[in-house]
Amino acid sequence: MISETDKTEYIRDELIRIWDSMIADPQAALTDSQKMEQLSREAGFEKGINDSRFYQSWCLIFLSRLKEAVEILNDLAVNFKDQPLSEDNIKILNALGVAYNDLGDNSNAFFYYSRSLQLSREAGLLERELSVLNNMGGYYLSNENYEKALNHFLELLDKAKSSEQSKELLSVVLSNTGQCYFKLGNLDKAEKFFQESRNLAREIHSGINESEILFDLGKLCDKKGLHKEAQSYFEQSLELCRQIDNKRLECEIYLYRGEMLHDLSQFEKALELSKEIDSKQFYMEACKKLSSHYEKTGDFKEAFRYLDDGYNIEKELNSIAAEKKFHNLEMEYEIERNRKNAEFFKTQNIELKESLNWMTLLNNITKETFASLDTNSILTKVFENINLLMEVTHFHVVFHNKKEKTLQIVKAFENGNEIEPFSFTDAPGGSFAGWSIHNRQELLISDIENEYSRYIEKRAVYGKGPLARSSLTVPIFFRNDEVGAIAILSRHKNAYKNEHIHFLKSLASFLSIAIDNSRNFEKVKELNRIILQEKDELEAANKKIMELATHDNLTGLINRRVLYELLEASMEQTRRRGEVLAVLFIDLDDFKPINDTYGHNIGDKVLQKVALKLKNAVRTTDSVARIGGDEFLILLNPVKSKSEARKVSEKILKLMTDDIDIEDYKIHVGMSIGISTYPEENTTAEQLIINADSAMYRIKKGNKNGIGFFEKT
Repeated sequence: MISETDKTEYIRDELIRIWDSMIADPQAALTDSQKMEQLSREAGFEKGINDSRFYQSWCLIFLSRLKEAVEILNDLAVNFKDQPLSEDNIKILNALGVAYNDLGDNSNAFFYYSRSLQLSREAGLLERELSVLNNMGGYYLSNENYEKALNHFLELLDKAKSSEQSKELLSVVLSNTGQCYFKLGNLDKAEKFFQESRNLAREIHSGINESEILFDLGKLCDKKGLHKEAQSYFEQSLELCRQIDNKRLECEIYLYRGEMLHDLSQFEKALELSKEIDSKQFYMEACKKLSSHYEKTGDFKEAFRYLDDGYNIEKELNSIAAEKKFHNLEMEYEIERNRKNAEFFKTQNIELKESLNWMTLLNNITKETFASLDTNSILTKVFENINLLMEVTHFHVVFHNKKEKTLQIVKAFENGNEIEPFSFTDAPGGSFAGWSIHNRQELLISDIENEYSRYIEKRAVYGKGPLARSSLTVPIFFRNDEVGAIAILSRHKNAYKNEHIHFLKSLASFLSIAIDNSRNFEKVKELNRIILQEKDELEAANKKIMELATHDNLTGLINRRVLYELLEASMEQTRRRGEVLAVLFIDLDDFKPINDTYGHNIGDKVLQKVALKLKNAVRTTDSVARIGGDEFLILLNPVKSKSEARKVSEKILKLMTDDIDIEDYKIHVGMSIGISTYPEENTTAEQLIINADSAMYRIKKGNKNGIGFFEKT
């Protein structure tokens, strides 16, 4: 019987083996780590359970099963939340960043990367720091900030080489550096880094790294016009993807090759794979590619179907609910950070009770602001809450319009009364807000009268009350882009201190997200309106196209093709039921002189009147078609006998005895009618029409304006 100690050692050894084999065969590593989790639970080995689940999350990331990975990592993050900081916490946060980045959720990805990097540096863990820095470089790369990403990777490359990090990390950094050069158009340098990365990947048997590098080399050859070489690299990459079950990259290759080769089947493969790996990003891209393809080929029905599917996924990816989830996570982080800062506040002679009041206030503000998508309501709530804990005689929220180089006060209060919004220059010397935004830092002024000239040229005066004597201004950033500022002012000197700076900076962080939420909501509403309008227009266009394809444009009658299809279907039905059908071929007598005498405009109107008379002469179950010029076809289905077909034809001739009134003219129109019947004439639909035409022609050669049945010669 194995002792608990031996069992624990066995689990540790197995987990080391699993980690080393994970990249080469993530599916096998996933199965093995699940077994280790079960064994750890039986042994009551807590670290074994957590490590096994962590390894499972990485395997799932490599296998593109990202939602499952995020679910496991979130569970682990909750387990470690109340424990002392350790390398495990940092690894979990970094893995969450990778998973969200692959899901296309840039906001969550950057949040977890930043948090992981901060903790790595605080703990002095260089290897963790380098790993996170590589992932953050990938974040910049995926967001098309190529220059920043390149500088990031080149600096990281030097650190990785000097610190003798693992060849696996070095291979990834080399590949990422190559991608930066590729995006910046330096193909020769890109190829050099790709090949060096591939050699390392082969050396360590990293199938995932090598498959991605082969894809990069394929895209590089395609860019150079070396299409045969590109295809070879793509095939090698696909083969590796299938071996290691890397469906995410396989899907990406199909999308790229579909665009390169204009091959519909590649897009269809990508669509199926995206469903299999539950990647909404790839599904959306495949739908867009398919829609574009079908639009070019004129298949508007399919084009619209895929456009609609793609739009629904895109809307889901950008949903307000997803944004709120991110904001709530950031809110929790800020509150947690403030709690940890309680000791700092103590050392600054600030009572713990007061610091908790700040945290509670911040929590209340974030809850109330995220409960609304209306910017005006959000800013009013912020002002009302701030006033509960500090003196604020003036409150301003400023938006930065970079295009017009102005600052707009979108919300302002003075002594509790709201002031009308207004704009002014964004010059750094024009206002405290302008200085704070341009210098990207907070500005605390304890005595405005004596200090303002250090920052601005002329003191601005707002409102009608007493002048403010101290102020605090904090810039508002959203994803590192300065979008505005928040300012509080007091009628007293020295009203604000460091704790107010910390509070206002945290508030600015939340405020930027809430405001962006509101703006995005408005954009989504407008996008929905545009999409629905385009959908209606496309449906109308499709309806018009279908109408043109099946009907005669002049008379509105069906065309020859549609009648032919109806005839074929009716013949089959007639044969089964033992009934009779008749085809009437009608040609107007002496129609050309009408055109010559009265003009084609009058002639067209005559044809329209004739078409109406023909439709009124038959039943709703019968079909009338214009097949060209002055020729018409009528399908009588069913008729009791040939004599009934003659009676209908005589009725039509009788209707035509009266002159047709067109404008000031009275025009007489005669017609010759040829009839064929089925199944008496046991033949094809085409031959039935020919037979009726032949019968009509015989009448035409005689006295015209009459009726004749087809007769076999």
